[in-house]
Amino acid sequence: MLIYWYHLLLASAIFGAISTESVLNADEPVCTSRYDYEYKVMKQLVNLDIHQDQSRDEIQNLKTELGKVTDALERTSQTLRNLRSKFELLEEQGPSHHSGPTYIRWGRTTCPGNGSEIVYKGFAAGSHYTSRGGASTYLCLPEDPTWNRYEDQPQESGKVWGAEYEFKYRNQQNFFGKDLGEQDVPCCVCSTSRTSVVMIPGRNLCYSGWTLEYDGYLTSGHDSHHATEFVCLDGHPEALKGGSKRNSNGKLFYFTEAQCDPLKCPPYVTGRELTCAVCSKYELSDGQSISIGDELFLCNEGLFKPELLNVDSIGIHDHVFESLMQCDIDTRRDILANVIIAGGTSLTSGFSECLRKELEVLCSKATRVKIAAVPERKMSSWFGGSILALLSSFQSQWISKCEYEEFGPSIIYKKCHDL
Repeated sequence: MLIYWYHLLLASAIFGAISTESVLNADEPVCTSRYDYEYKVMKQLVNLDIHQDQSRDEIQNLKTELGKVTDALERTSQTLRNLRSKFELLEEQGPSHHSGPTYIRWGRTTCPGNGSEIVYKGFAAGSHYTSRGGASTYLCLPEDPTWNRYEDQPQESGKVWGAEYEFKYRNQQNFFGKDLGEQDVPCCVCSTSRTSVVMIPGRNLCYSGWTLEYDGYLTSGHDSHHATEFVCLDGHPEALKGGSKRNSNGKLFYFTEAQCDPLKCPPYVTGRELTCAVCSKYELSDGQSISIGDELFLCNEGLFKPELLNVDSIGIHDHVFESLMQCDIDTRRDILANVIIAGGTSLTSGFSECLRKELEVLCSKATRVKIAAVPERKMSSWFGGSILALLSSFQSQWISKCEYEEFGPSIIYKKCHDL
């Protein structure tokens, strides 16, 4: 009897504010006995207890799943932190260099821009032209030397001097359209994505299958001085900015002339200044060679100017800018400072630089545009897909080999319709 009153009081406390009609189904008849009423109440209590147990199980499952997602997010965050560290390291190192060969462009401070990029620029130098034991080679010294231990006093040693043009007995206007006097000689080291580079003396044109890097005149030391190597001076040389205009000598650049007997003449002519060309080419894995020049950077033009390909669309930079305008105004500056490019197309020469410049034109001058272009960006989408696949919440969307073989491509739409 005591238990009976306990349950009755408990039911009254829970359902005191609820009418009997809300406890019983509306379409059921009104209870005709106290037993029916107690039975209905107890049934509701049991159902409530069952629902509570189920809710606790669901909450526990959600907590477990949340823990898995949290772990996956932490792994993803760690991966992103590693990538950001790599981006920063690459930015500190400067633009990524081509893996192909290098060459020196004598007399200039910039590379041709036909698929080549500058490694560094600096000053032409070498041993003094009167040094009997000096080195014969010309050097291209960088503008920003670094030092180890040193003693700042002249001692017994080899010496490196700056280099000068020695064309004073020539009509320089005829050769260069300007008078270089005896000014200092600049230089730069260039890296090309092509697989082979050669300097061809006696020609200012490349042979079939080769791409011209630059052409000019074959130069060396004077015939009466100590022997030097032959180098190709650019046909449009510059004077070193900030260099000395005094006749200080040092390493010297002279024209070289053909001298018949025993040199075969013709085709060569005694006293005629020799030309030169620096040429490069691609060699495919099957040994076939192809010549690629302007195509290295002109192929990008279709991405930024689709009308060149008769495509009625805006350029890729405009697409990026329109997407940016859809973002919250407070986030746009941060987004522009962290533009990440990916995919094989982004590997074309000059793409990242061209995209940066075009975005800077569209944005205000005070906005800083920064492009992150890691060498592995061809596979970036696969890296992102692998990270997504690690999430336990994504496992239900996995497609097995057996499923694909059974249903074909349509399985993608069946599995991923909610994504």
